[in-house]
Amino acid sequence: MRPVVQPAFPLARAPRGSGERRVQRGVQRARRIARQRGRPAPGAAGAGRPPRDPAHDLSRRGRPAGPAHRRQRRRRAGRPRRSGIDEDELRRRVEAAYRQPFDLEKGPVLRADLFWLADADHVLLVTAHHIAVDGLSQMQLLDELRSLYAEATGGPAAGLARAETDYADFTRWQSQMLEGPEGRRLVDYWRTQLAEPRARIELPADRRRQARRSTRAATLAVSLDAGLSDGLRQLARNESTTLYVVLLAAFKTLLFRYTGTQDVIVGTPTFGRDRP
Repeated sequence: MRPVVQPAFPLARAPRGSGERRVQRGVQRARRIARQRGRPAPGAAGAGRPPRDPAHDLSRRGRPAGPAHRRQRRRRAGRPRRSGIDEDELRRRVEAAYRQPFDLEKGPVLRADLFWLADADHVLLVTAHHIAVDGLSQMQLLDELRSLYAEATGGPAAGLARAETDYADFTRWQSQMLEGPEGRRLVDYWRTQLAEPRARIELPADRRRQARRSTRAATLAVSLDAGLSDGLRQLARNESTTLYVVLLAAFKTLLFRYTGTQDVIVGTPTFGRDRP
């Protein structure tokens, strides 16, 4: 049953979300890069600011660390930076802008940088701390940004409605859920699932591991041919499951063959939501 949530006063004290209760580190940031060729319409570059500015409050608020309940502080959104640069300088500046740390106490927690290579070639970089966005809200933000830019360049009106609830409403609902029967049920479930100690999986490597864990990682893209892709989708349909579960099963089978470990814990990013 979905609880009734009364919108909170914008400056009301709000409990922290479960993600905020964990240590916030500089690595918890996400970026999206959009490149458009063609001369922007006068004033359209202003769409590079975070969209729906009055409706999305958290993107420009600081989140003072410390007390369990804090006052949210609104901040005026800044304008994107522009500069004529070449491709090599673009890559350097995009990387430098992305790696710029966030000040969670003072904010903002979402930035927009607009880089101009030429009058008809520009790149928009949107960088946000994970305290302000997750995967689902990133997609929402980009969809709204596209709509606002289309409107600014003579397209149809974006018609974006103000959000019915604020982040404070979500954290209040989440806190009530975690402290109630459902929260206790979830805690009991995971304590049972993770009660048995598990040995560290030792995978064969091409070099020695560092003694200290780092947050550096890499992404490996693998292309599957059409026949194999269709076969995997058909297998998922036959088993009444999703393609993701089929691929996860294959990955865990591969880990077993390398390590001989049957009980393997695999972490995967999720939206962590049971409601929009």
